[in-house]
Amino acid sequence: MKVSISRPRFKLFFWVPTSILRWKWVWKKIVSCADYVEYDEIVNLLPSILKGLKLYIKKNGHFNLVDVKTTDGTKVKIKV
Repeated sequence: MKVSISRPRFKLFFWVPTSILRWKWVWKKIVSCADYVEYDEIVNLLPSILKGLKLYIKKNGHFNLVDVKTTDGTKVKIKV
């Protein structure tokens, strides 16, 4: 995944391996921030989510997961 954050006088660009989505501590952190999802549900769905993501990228190519621009000019873009 390619992450870029840019502001009028500041730009940050870095790569995050897509394999990070297989790490269980990442999902524990995500679930801890959300009240409506249980960790056990995510662990059961994780293999099918990753398989679907891999097939989608193989068939359609990479895509923008997040592309946001705020009122103060900050842009955040995550490309998978």
